[in-house]
Amino acid sequence: MGKSKRAIALSGGGPPVGTQVGALKALDEFGIEFDVFSTDCIGSWTACIFNSHPPHKRIEKLEEFYKLCFVKDDIFEGFSVPVDIFVTDYFEELRLMLAKAADLSIYQDLFLPHRIYEYMQHYLNPANFPKSTVDLSLMWTKGLSLNPFCRLLFKLMYRTEKSGRSWLLGPGDHGADIVDNYIDFDRLMRIQERIYVNAYNLTQKRIDLFTNRLNPETCKTITLDALKANSSILGYLQNREIDGDKYCEGSVVDTVNFKHLKEHIHDLEEVWVLNILDYKTVRPPRNQLEADLLGVELPFTTIAHDDVKLFECYVKQNGYANKIKVVRIDMSYKDLDFFWKWSTLEKGIEIGYQGAVKTINDYFLNTPGRRTRGGRITTNRRTNKKKVAVAA
Repeated sequence: MGKSKRAIALSGGGPPVGTQVGALKALDEFGIEFDVFSTDCIGSWTACIFNSHPPHKRIEKLEEFYKLCFVKDDIFEGFSVPVDIFVTDYFEELRLMLAKAADLSIYQDLFLPHRIYEYMQHYLNPANFPKSTVDLSLMWTKGLSLNPFCRLLFKLMYRTEKSGRSWLLGPGDHGADIVDNYIDFDRLMRIQERIYVNAYNLTQKRIDLFTNRLNPETCKTITLDALKANSSILGYLQNREIDGDKYCEGSVVDTVNFKHLKEHIHDLEEVWVLNILDYKTVRPPRNQLEADLLGVELPFTTIAHDDVKLFECYVKQNGYANKIKVVRIDMSYKDLDFFWKWSTLEKGIEIGYQGAVKTINDYFLNTPGRRTRGGRITTNRRTNKKKVAVAA
């Protein structure tokens, strides 16, 4: 990482990404810049878009991109899917289902006469007659599990060769035309800032890192494939394949992507942490949609929370506490939900902005040589020395 001194960790988390946009907007206004971006999942998209444009355009481009990803509220109320980014290839799914139907092995064990006999013997006994609607539902479900047609339908739905309900931006290089308007991969390879993206290699059972440098010994290069792999949510999105290995999002292991920061910690002076998830604000789900979203998000909130605490302990226990300042960008998540709709994005941007402004003010108050609100801190790229300029 060379002379890199200040890093920011942008966590995964999906719909609350507006908090990242708002926080980066505030950091920009205060002139706080970063040498290293340690990212995961949606935080990786944020970092790549942010660093693909000159300072006066990057927040605008972030807002534009995420407005494309989110859904207008009135549409979302009746069809709660981010249809522009979760893309289903229905013709390919039909082909896979027909191929599965042509596989003779699928028809094995559809008819289980001895199990059907056991089922009938059980429920023909008056002592086992259903005594409630729940008992009746249980009897019905057990019957469906033995029905040959239902068993065949289940195999076609759940045993067909696909690992998710849809693709992120589509299969193959689909979506590249959209992404090219927001991410300049050539520019990313030229800038001084370092960006690290992680993804979990399901084939090799390890976290792999991607970066905007040619360094094949330790990291692969950030590409559209890497970003798609890094954001492949298990169960929702099909696993991305790179060099023959299957990937899913790195959030399942390292939601804030601290792995490489620990390896290069001696180069850092500050680590700012922008975790867009907080398990303490999670509300009980009121319907199946909220339950499905919570089933994905809640594990990530706890992993992210623990990762931040573990990193802070690592800094202290390894004698870096006096050298490295860890700054958590705190904000109020209590009014934020996990919905892919415009109002969630807009509310997240406001929450992120206000939270970052508060954190920055506290940072100036508690850091020697810094000013309170109205001050700006910048980095001289040649000397890597910080200077404070008073805002008008």
